[in-house]
Amino acid sequence: MHALCAHRRFRLAARLGLLLGLFTALFGSWQVFQLEREKQALQRDLAEISHVRYGLLNIEAWQQRLSRILEKKIRETELSPENWARLRERTEALIVRMLDRAVQIIRENHEQQGRISGWFKQRAFKTLVDLEDLKQDAPRLADTLIGFAAHPENRRRLQEFIFEQLRQYAAGSIGELDYGLYNAILERHGAASGAALQPQLRVRIQGLEAASARYTGLAFGAVLGFLALGLGLRLFDRWGLSLLAALGLGVLAVGVASPMIDIRAEISLLEFELAGEPVRFADQVLFFQSKSILEMVQVLMQRGDPKLALTGGLILLFSVLFPLTKTLLSLQYLHHGGARFRANPLVRFFVFKSAKWSMADVMVVAVFMAYLGLGGVMDHQLGQIQDMTSSFEVLTTSRSRLEPGFYFFLGFCLLGLLLGQLMEPLRAETKR
Repeated sequence: MHALCAHRRFRLAARLGLLLGLFTALFGSWQVFQLEREKQALQRDLAEISHVRYGLLNIEAWQQRLSRILEKKIRETELSPENWARLRERTEALIVRMLDRAVQIIRENHEQQGRISGWFKQRAFKTLVDLEDLKQDAPRLADTLIGFAAHPENRRRLQEFIFEQLRQYAAGSIGELDYGLYNAILERHGAASGAALQPQLRVRIQGLEAASARYTGLAFGAVLGFLALGLGLRLFDRWGLSLLAALGLGVLAVGVASPMIDIRAEISLLEFELAGEPVRFADQVLFFQSKSILEMVQVLMQRGDPKLALTGGLILLFSVLFPLTKTLLSLQYLHHGGARFRANPLVRFFVFKSAKWSMADVMVVAVFMAYLGLGGVMDHQLGQIQDMTSSFEVLTTSRSRLEPGFYFFLGFCLLGLLLGQLMEPLRAETKR
């Protein structure tokens, strides 16, 4: 009698252990879901403000960099005695060429007006204007021009003129870029600029990734403990199988609603020298997508293409509806199903045979293969960009990776197969 009571207490403690493992796994899964959704939102904001259209392909960004270089060069230009002599020599030569060209234009105009009138005008010009005297006066004219250009106020006006011309050129080069979404992101995070916001978002994303990894470890550790306890002590009777089905539902929910794969391609660094000054663009995002299974289905359905809609429907059917129906019917079969319900061919198909027909595992493999294949293609294409650039430095990066949603979905697939296998002895009940 004492041994029987001890055994019952041990079984009760074991069942409480199963419950603890279930709640721990569900708690960890829920935390992962929340962290991954928050991280996904921050990643999208970071990808948007880092997009190449606001940087490398933005004429305004080039204008700002060129303006800084021009401003620096204008301010650094000092007319030392050496520079003065060289500039004076070039200015004198320019004045002489201008005088010769002026005389040539006047002669051509006079010749076009007729012989007599043109001849008198040329004689008058030669009499009144001594070209050789003007050429001899070129050094004084050159000094006057250089002195005018060297005056601080005149240099400031020249600088403003150059900047204004650059702004007008930029405004006329392309249409105005829409900064609506960009500014909305800055306002939502209380940042003054994208450059200031980017490091803040990266730090927050890294913190969320670390927390998500901890809770993922907690959830999967609890699942392994749950299975070890249930299988080791043979606790998977109807009650234990119900807990296993509930665990599968929780893991499935996280698997289909959390991001499964991140696809990211960016130019980490583009750097070259212009007029002796470095021009640098860093972390320019070319492409970013972070999708869960449900988001993938939504995108395919909204494209308007019947083929894509069919693909989305098949993914929804075999990756979400099939496993969800199987798990819910399994719970009903375990506890509340009558003889007629348990004998229903459709119910028996979902409870005992659907695992063989479900494409959930195929979906997992397909996503994994797509990840490997797409990562290889992107690495190849980005590598070609690096190989084509010899005059400036370009570093490209492909940061595509699998996210926790993939591993939770894979975990559900394995749990579903185990649930079907453990429920197999119950098939004989309706035959008796």
